[in-house]
Amino acid sequence: MSNVTLEEIVEITAREFSISPNEMRARFRVGKSRNRPVPMIARNVAIWLICRHTQTPAGKVGRYFKLNTRTPIEQAVDYVETRREVDPAFANRVERIERWIDDLHELRVGELV
Repeated sequence: MSNVTLEEIVEITAREFSISPNEMRARFRVGKSRNRPVPMIARNVAIWLICRHTQTPAGKVGRYFKLNTRTPIEQAVDYVETRREVDPAFANRVERIERWIDDLHELRVGELV
C-alpha cells in the first residue's frame, strides 16, 4: 500500500487532467450520449487510483467526492478498468499518474531511511 493520501492522489490526477480538485468534486449527470465531461473522467480515475493505492474506506472516498452511495465508486472503478482495456492512450495516461504516485511514495520511503 502506498503512503500517498487521497488528497494527494486527487491533486496529482487533477493536474494531469488540467482541472482543479474542486471541479472533480462537482456533481455530474450523464445523459444517454454517455459522453463524460473531463472532470468526471478525472474523478473516476482518482477514485480508481485511491482504491488501488490506499486503504481509504469507501465511505470516506464517497464523502470526499460528495457521493451518496457506494454505487458511483463501483461504477468509477468499472469505468476505468474497462476503458484501460480498450483505449491505449487512456491506459497510458492512468499509468503516468500511477508513476507519479509511486515516485511520491518512494521519495517518502527514502526520507525514512
